[in-house]
Amino acid sequence: MKIRQLQIHSFGKLKDREIILEDGINIVYGSNESGKSTMHAFIRAMLYGIQRQRGRAARNDTYSRYEPWENSSFFSGRMRFESGGKIFRLSRNFYKNDIKEELICETDGECLSIAQGDLEVLLGNVSESVFDNTISVEQLRSRTGDELDVQLRNFMANYEASSDGELDIEKAKAILKAQRKEYEQKQKVEFEKQEVQKKQFTIKIEYVQEELQGIEEQLKQRRSEWIQYKRLEDKEHSGDRTKNDHQCTEQQGEIQREQPRKIQREQLREVKKGQLKQKRLRIIAAAGTFCLGLTVISLFSKFPGWITAVGMFCGVGMLSVSLLLRTGKQQIDNGDEFAEQEESQRQKEYRKHLLWKIEQLKEAQKEKAMQFENLQADHEEYCSMIREDDKNQEEIDSITMALDSIDEISSNMQKYWEKDLHRRISAIIQEITSGRYIGVEVADNRRVALHTKDHYVPLEQASHGTIEQLYFSLRMAAADYLCQEESMPVLLDEVFAMYDEERMEAALKWLAEHKEQVVIFTCQKRELAIAKRLGLSVNKSLL
Repeated sequence: MKIRQLQIHSFGKLKDREIILEDGINIVYGSNESGKSTMHAFIRAMLYGIQRQRGRAARNDTYSRYEPWENSSFFSGRMRFESGGKIFRLSRNFYKNDIKEELICETDGECLSIAQGDLEVLLGNVSESVFDNTISVEQLRSRTGDELDVQLRNFMANYEASSDGELDIEKAKAILKAQRKEYEQKQKVEFEKQEVQKKQFTIKIEYVQEELQGIEEQLKQRRSEWIQYKRLEDKEHSGDRTKNDHQCTEQQGEIQREQPRKIQREQLREVKKGQLKQKRLRIIAAAGTFCLGLTVISLFSKFPGWITAVGMFCGVGMLSVSLLLRTGKQQIDNGDEFAEQEESQRQKEYRKHLLWKIEQLKEAQKEKAMQFENLQADHEEYCSMIREDDKNQEEIDSITMALDSIDEISSNMQKYWEKDLHRRISAIIQEITSGRYIGVEVADNRRVALHTKDHYVPLEQASHGTIEQLYFSLRMAAADYLCQEESMPVLLDEVFAMYDEERMEAALKWLAEHKEQVVIFTCQKRELAIAKRLGLSVNKSLL
């Protein structure tokens, strides 16, 4: 690509300016503050546009710096350039309220699209960052030697680790590490939530397990009671009824815990009272029988009449008592029989209740066992799910892999650049220093040094002019790598301000031999005089 014409409508302090550029070396001459750096910025803006910043950053961005103070709507320009043997016209309006861009091929009249990447193809896919860090060199004279030394170290390290001068490997790694830390924090929060959920599962499982154990214990007791009842029934069928009744009474007293002991003691007292009454009635019956006997004897003997009457009365009384005794005994026997029947009925009902309770406990045991198994299955499924669905861990692993890859690629590329880029830099600096320096070395600690035929010179011991020569050599060597698809013009803004005539002569000679188009912005007349002395064809423009 070669720039043929620049037409500035209004850009910074420049207004209605036109400059024609040709092959070889072009010198744009102007005094200080005449707009040379503005012209340099205009070329960059035409090729890559102007990205307007937001907020506080917009106060000092490129747009604000070069926006015309008057008639901002005329913030625009045009460039004609050659690429692939054809002439193209590039027009841009930078005004924020009326942004326009147009790319026309004047050779065949085709209208191209900047948005779809046609201009990028014509520029050989040279990105804006590559342009800034290789072929577009801003003035360096405002920097001190130490500042330039630091910049050169960073520049060398950057190109050794990447193919783009803007890429900062350490910064990229820092961003990835920050992202990994963020995902690790998210993972920690998720882990805490999962632990709470797992703890809730554990509490539920333990609670249901305790309930299940309680049901199993009750079922065991009820089954034991049923076995004891069956044993008592077997003993009753064997004929030992009295003993069995006694044992059954004792067993029932132990099994039927529903009957309080106080009631049993009261019942025992009532039984004893009934036995005492029966004993007294038997005595009275015996006495009545004796009186009746005396009455019978008195009828056949010579006793007084009152004795007979008394005997008769006593006999009748005793007979009545005897009858009452029989009736009471019959009632007691009937009561005992009824009590036995009632007790037998209570035992049957309790056995039925015991069987029903056992069946109920079996169903409860079955339900709790199923609930326990379901909770365990849900817990295992949840644990498996959170292991498989750990998106944060996937991101952490991906970032870690990316960091490892960056380190590996950086190491491999560093070896490549150390071998080939250093060779190119060494060849350039040897040529522009007339063989004084024959090589460049970058140590593992990023310390840059120069080699002469006899000495090893650390960069910090080199002169300011030598550091600028090395800086220039590095950019030109990097441009050979990164601008291979399309030869781009070299833009140099006051680059040779610190060069002596010998250095400048060597640099201009190298540029004329190796670059198709060079644009030098300068406020000095030395470049033109030295170029003429070397017999170089120079196109001069004034600002």
